[in-house]
This record gives sequence, structure tokens and C-alpha cells, in this order.
Amino acid sequence: MKIDLLFVKNHLLPDNFTSTIKPSTAHYWKNDNPHKYLGSEFSSSINNNIDDLQIIYDQKVEQIKKMFVTFCKVYITILNFIGEKEFKTIIKKNRNSIVNLIEDITTNNKEKNLICKFLKITPHSFQTWKRYQNYYCEFSLINLCFKKVPQQISRNEIDVLKKFMNNKRFYHWSMASVWGLAFKQGKTSMARGTWYRYFKILGLNKVRTQYKKKRKRISTRANIPNEIWHMDVTYYKTIDNI
Repeated sequence: MKIDLLFVKNHLLPDNFTSTIKPSTAHYWKNDNPHKYLGSEFSSSINNNIDDLQIIYDQKVEQIKKMFVTFCKVYITILNFIGEKEFKTIIKKNRNSIVNLIEDITTNNKEKNLICKFLKITPHSFQTWKRYQNYYCEFSLINLCFKKVPQQISRNEIDVLKKFMNNKRFYHWSMASVWGLAFKQGKTSMARGTWYRYFKILGLNKVRTQYKKKRKRISTRANIPNEIWHMDVTYYKTIDNI
């Protein structure tokens, strides 16, 4: 790869090594065709970031560089400790605070995208969170304006969901079965996934406990021998009804 040898010589390689490089060898490296070497396709990318490397290796920012490296180590440790999935969950739960923070500390989209990438937030998710924040409505169950975000269930459907899920008659039914009954009777038009989501939003999963009928655990018992005779009988019906 053909890269800025002057920068590499002055910043990346130790003096005791660079002093052993002959001028003729250095001249040959500078003028040699880089495309005949393996990995030459990365040379342009490295050269484009030479300015960034010069800043990183500048002694004036040595302390800042150490702080940044330490921060990166802590960041990687946190991800490894709690897991990337849990990290994303924490970010999502505090999305309003995250959106406000990013808006306050950034001045352009490039900086926003960089921070979002660092926090494992896609640009689309950030814009969606920002839109939700702008369309906040206290009268909506999911706190979004009905006019701006019309893809929400109505109050009537919320009442239907509560009525079915709070009915003790269905406590031993699965949630899918209750939704199926409501859908079959024409009481709701929401999809099953939407039914699940609003069921959790309403907190009904904390109120509704699964009901199980009491089962008779003890079979027939006799107090003395020959008090009760018990046998199992199986009835088979033949073709000629005998």
C-alpha cells in the first residue's frame, strides 16, 4: 500500500528503526506502483484519514487521546457486561432524554449520526423518536397526537380490550384465544400483535392472573379392605352396534 511515508516515519515508527531505512529504499517505496501489492485498495482510505491520524498523534492532544481511549474501553466493557441487547433496551426506555441530549450537544446531522451510531441508534429510529416527541399528546394512550399519527386504536377498542381481558370468564384462556373471540364477534378489528402491545401498555398483564380450575388430587380411598372395589372399564362399540 502506498501511504504518506513521511507521516508514518515521523509519527508511527520509532527513530531507531527509521534511521536504518536507506534513502534509496525510501525513494523506491515512494515511487513504486502500489496496485501490485495485496491490500492496495485500502491505501486511498488510509491517505484520506492521514489528517485525522496527525491530530490523534499530536502531543498537544495527548491527554484528550488518553481520555478518549479510556472512555472507549469503558464503553466496550459496559457493552460486554450488560450485553448489546440490554444496552439498546435502556436507550429505548430513556429515548426522550436521549433525543434532548443529542439535540443539545450537536449542531449538524453528521454529528447526530455519529452519536447515534455510538449509542446503537439507527438514524431512522432517532427521527421516529424525535417525531413522537414533537407529536406528544396527553390524551392518547401512547402519547401521540391522533391527527399526526392516526394509526392508533380508538377509545372504543380500548374499552373492548379491557372488557374482554378483565372478564374472569376468560382468565384461563390464552391471550390469543380472547383476541380471536373478540375478532370473530366483530368487536375489534385490531391485529393480534396490536392487541398484545396495547395489553402490555395498559398494564393488564399485571392485573390479569391466569385462572386454573381446582383439580381433585386424591382419587377414591378405602378405609378397610374390600370396602370399595374399583376397576377401569373401556366401552367399545362394534360395527353392528353390539
